[in-house]
Amino acid sequence: MKSGLTLGTSSADAHNPAPPSGFPDAVSLRALRAWHAGLSTRNAVALYLGDERVLGQSSRGILGRIRRTLAAYGSDQDKADFLS
Repeated sequence: MKSGLTLGTSSADAHNPAPPSGFPDAVSLRALRAWHAGLSTRNAVALYLGDERVLGQSSRGILGRIRRTLAAYGSDQDKADFLS
């Protein structure tokens, strides 16, 4: 089985590999997961995406974009479980 690692890859990179093209990054997924677990949209975005948030950008809009990106990835990969 291939590990996906190449020479010169740090151990930190081995634990957080780059997501496939078109797939949300790990931090975005953590924010979405926190919201699904009951955290408010504002708190989930502030906790995980605070540095990436643009002034005036709504937390609901950010999480909506992540959800749409995930659904689009699932659609492109023919993965029906991503679409619900």
